[in-house]
Amino acid sequence: MRNPYVKLVLIIVIIGVAGLFIVRFILSLPTKEERVLINLTRTFQRGDYDGMSELSIDGSFFKVLDKSRVFDTDGQEINWRNNVSNWSEEALKVSIELYVKMHVTGLKYRSLATQRLDDGAKAVVHFLFDFTVNDYSTGNLLAPDVYDGSAEGDCFLVRSKDGSMVIEKLDFTLVSIEGLSLKKYLPYV
Repeated sequence: MRNPYVKLVLIIVIIGVAGLFIVRFILSLPTKEERVLINLTRTFQRGDYDGMSELSIDGSFFKVLDKSRVFDTDGQEINWRNNVSNWSEEALKVSIELYVKMHVTGLKYRSLATQRLDDGAKAVVHFLFDFTVNDYSTGNLLAPDVYDGSAEGDCFLVRSKDGSMVIEKLDFTLVSIEGLSLKKYLPYV
């Protein structure tokens, strides 16, 4: 390789390939709106209700869930007031802190896409994620029934007074081939 032009071409090719990988990496990073949703699901999986409320409008995840539309695996919309005997913020907090931490695992996102509205004052994040529910209600603590499921829907965010993005509501559908149903767990709330 005594020819300086060959060396120059090789350097340009290497820089171009490295630049392509850097650009692809930067473009695949989650947006700030997607990070809010990711943080919400991580705190949900840990059973941290207060952390979820910090990411929610008016500082209350209960208000977010109360405005949200959730469709169970049978295609029916869940009416929280009809399906939960004591629909209150305290009951929701206790059920998330006690039940979710132990039972919901393996939450992984398959896709996220953000659409900004009103010059960034509002945003919608379309999501698809998989999760696993370990069902200890069968009485077997060592080997619970394991159900795989997924959720697809939209997360609506608004800019708060301090300039951060907070979750206004969620609209999503649960899917499970194995027959997992959220309504089965609502009596625990």
